[in-house]
Amino acid sequence: MVLACSGCLGGSPSPLPLPAIDLPDLRTPSVRHTNAQYLGRPLVINVFASTCVPCKKELPMIERVASQETGLAFLGVDQLEFRRTALAFVDGLGVTFPVALDESGDLAVSLQLAGLPTTIFVDPDGRETARVTGPITENSLRQHIHALLR
Repeated sequence: MVLACSGCLGGSPSPLPLPAIDLPDLRTPSVRHTNAQYLGRPLVINVFASTCVPCKKELPMIERVASQETGLAFLGVDQLEFRRTALAFVDGLGVTFPVALDESGDLAVSLQLAGLPTTIFVDPDGRETARVTGPITENSLRQHIHALLR
């Protein structure tokens, strides 16, 4: 499955449990990212690919916000790329928050992604509370984060 970059915005779904996540870390493949390790704190998931122009523009802003916000976790998910390509992409953009690699695209299917980039907001109970498909603005990102932290 190939996902195209999308400019449309998604609405806020009813809080539903996040589908199972079990992906290797991009930098340290022996480390896995799973739902269980993020339970108990809010989570922001950003799904991207190096071929997505809006993703390339958005990731440095997300990195900056992630470095400033406390009380929640950030997880990037590189979609449908080889490790070497994904690593060069995130390192070139200076991304330091954890990034998982979804080479097969299985997570995109389970999350029913409509395009890239997609940013998903997850409450401490592991439920998706909001999603933005397409580029997210810094203002919108911070508003969703502050709603999660209430």
